[in-house]
Amino acid sequence: MIYISGSTPGDHPQTRITIIDLAQGVYSHTHHAGVADRAMRRYHPYSFDFDSTPMLLDEPGETWDDEAKTLHAENREKTISRIKDEYGTWNQDAIVQNIVDPGAKPMSLVAYHNRFYHQARQAFVVGAYYPALVGACALGVRILDHLVLDLRGSFKSSPHYKNVYLVR
Repeated sequence: MIYISGSTPGDHPQTRITIIDLAQGVYSHTHHAGVADRAMRRYHPYSFDFDSTPMLLDEPGETWDDEAKTLHAENREKTISRIKDEYGTWNQDAIVQNIVDPGAKPMSLVAYHNRFYHQARQAFVVGAYYPALVGACALGVRILDHLVLDLRGSFKSSPHYKNVYLVR
């Protein structure tokens, strides 16, 4: 059981903790898996994720000057070299294209979904399209479930509230 800060084992235990219950300041990953954020993620971002690798693999623009094109070509070659180190050299052109196709990973402040989103993207990159699709769909269900849990208290006056108030 998890006890909220300031409580003692004799107090009533609470099994779901929220970001509000965590100490302010630097985020501690100790209780990361058990955090229910009660819709406070937009006020207490504690981690973020962003990947701009696909932008580095684009072709240089026609309006770029020669120095910018040269620098971009060098960075592109370094990025492709890093991709070869990470994924190997087999089917390299398809892997590079699979990195470019979905575009840059959007910035996310919802840290507990980033790991699963990364796994679905990695499956797509290596050509495991069905596992990537299943992972993305499962992630969508997980996000929807969190939204229902976080927002259900805001709709107590709705006639549909009885359909979600018992969901835990």
